[in-house]
Amino acid sequence: MLFSLFCQLAYAGLEPKVLGFKQITNLSSAAPSSDNTLLLNNLNPNLGVWICLYYVGLKQGDSREAYHQLALQSDDLLLSSNPQQIKLIADNLPSPQDFALDENDDVADLLDSQLDVTIPSLVLPIDFNRKKIRVYSTTTDYTQSIDADGTLKLSLVSQAQQDFKPLALYVIVGQGDQPEELSSLTSVNALMPGDPGAKKAHQMAMREAFDPKLKLLLMIVAFCGLLYMYKNK
Repeated sequence: MLFSLFCQLAYAGLEPKVLGFKQITNLSSAAPSSDNTLLLNNLNPNLGVWICLYYVGLKQGDSREAYHQLALQSDDLLLSSNPQQIKLIADNLPSPQDFALDENDDVADLLDSQLDVTIPSLVLPIDFNRKKIRVYSTTTDYTQSIDADGTLKLSLVSQAQQDFKPLALYVIVGQGDQPEELSSLTSVNALMPGDPGAKKAHQMAMREAFDPKLKLLLMIVAFCGLLYMYKNK
């Protein structure tokens, strides 16, 4: 237990590192393809992975049952289920005035500085109703599989939809602490009950409550405990 605590504290406070980004505009496929899959080979196999999803959709008609069900698939992560389902109910999602990710200066600067990439402009339908735009966002921590080798294959597929047209899904992957720049994305989303993002928001709040000096103190206590156990075998 002490060893586990020591490892967790040792990894806390790591510098945020963005490793990959992909804009998915074709979300009609129910199977992994080059259009909806992100491939990375630059991960640290000893660290967890955080994944940010930012979805922009257009509700069609006035149905209160409009939804889009996605699924996250990866054999390189320990998922609660594989595929891990994400059901987006249009009427449960916010409709912010500013929804285009390429117009978010904080996120744009983050990707430019760490990956040297520019976020593609969002292509919108002609004469679309801005009030019908819906946005979903979440940043979640995941653990790599036991046989992690520094590679990651991550696919986002469409399982079912009704009266809810996807315009774009942005995927940002990294390690270390979650970048503060991504908090603005989570803040626009009214987290749905049961959403892993709600749990993550709580975890982030708890993490920020820890003073760096307290982290250091806990690391010292954990190390002393391990040393004591070793000497008294």
